[in-house]
Amino acid sequence: MKRRLGASIAFCAGLAALAWSVIHASKESRSEAQVPDPTTIGIRAVEHPEAALVDSSKSDQSTKPCSGALIAPKVVLTAAQCVCGYASWNIIVPYNGNQKRHAASATAYECGANPSAHDVGLVFLDVPIEISAPQCPVLARTPIKSGSDIINIGRAENGDVSTSDLFVGPSTPVIAIGSKDSAFVYEAMLVIEQGDFGGPVEVPGTTPHLIAAVNSGSANDVEVLARVDVVNDWIGEQLASHGGACKAAALVAR
Repeated sequence: MKRRLGASIAFCAGLAALAWSVIHASKESRSEAQVPDPTTIGIRAVEHPEAALVDSSKSDQSTKPCSGALIAPKVVLTAAQCVCGYASWNIIVPYNGNQKRHAASATAYECGANPSAHDVGLVFLDVPIEISAPQCPVLARTPIKSGSDIINIGRAENGDVSTSDLFVGPSTPVIAIGSKDSAFVYEAMLVIEQGDFGGPVEVPGTTPHLIAAVNSGSANDVEVLARVDVVNDWIGEQLASHGGACKAAALVAR
């Protein structure tokens, strides 16, 4: 996954508004020391069995490539923009036996063009995928601190969207938590590529892997990451009504 600084990402108007609403410092005001080497290329996410390819399809068969994370046997965490307006989903977890599943139902915490909408969605598999600790990730219940390192996982590399692999981007610090009107997001100085939307944002070096957010969008060389801690009660309710969590608790206090 190569993060190309200065790239322009086209995504839906509502999420564009979200991205711009939370970017409250100019590109020039950011320290150049915070910007990762633009030649750094991500590595295949083979150590992340939770990483998922998410193909969202509409009734007219048009498809949006997204990323996600398997957080329970029947539940894939992704972005709301990969759920809202779509009718079915095909899921592949390439590093968990390359298992493939179909899904006919999903839900989002919020849909719509409201720039304050929270970009978190869940896809419910028709047939479960068995997972166990440490393969099963955990979701943060508390915010990570500004300056903490995070890594992005997604399916795009150098502008090419993979149909078989996902990639781990370079570690980068969270540079801000969103403004008071958008306190449900983190910002970091990278650019999310098309196809990475919905991919897990994890804290490096955690076992089981700790998911802090999902990839939501980019603008002005800053990525916007939708926090999971602010919706953990909602996620817990959805897990309980769709087969339950995996053997490791999906929500932990960290």
